Amino acid sequence: EPLVIKRSTFKAHLALVSSLEQVHWAHTQLLSDKKIAAAKHNVFAYRYMDGQEVIAEHDDDQTGAGSNLEVLLEQCGDKGAFIMVSIFFVGKGSEFDSERFHSIKRAAKCLLESVRLLPGSATRWQEQKPSTMRDQ
Repeated sequence: EPLVIKRSTFKAHLALVSSLEQVHWAHTQLLSDKKIAAAKHNVFAYRYMDGQEVIAEHDDDQTGAGSNLEVLLEQCGDKGAFIMVSIFFVGKGSEFDSERFHSIKRAAKCLLESVRLLPGSATRWQEQKPSTMRDQ
């Protein structure tokens, strides 16, 4: 379920990845959805192992938001994952207040917990094809 705070909606999306090509595929697939593409912001981060750790993030003009997602992915261990949070505003210019980073992280964390990818979840998400995507 999307997270709704005041007049903003935060929706997290997840894909298992093991290469940059899969990261680009997941990102492109998500943005091919017109509603996701129309979001005010699409913040994302990814992490996978390719001989060495590959990790990157994109803030989409929300300085520091991508690094919050990076931290969550690091907690997932050696699972390769791409996570994106789409942010939607309703009405006139309701820009983020001080809760924005918490809300982005909370939406992502809820999705990661729902698929048991974060430590402390009952069991980890079963191995699936890297192209498998899940929306919150």
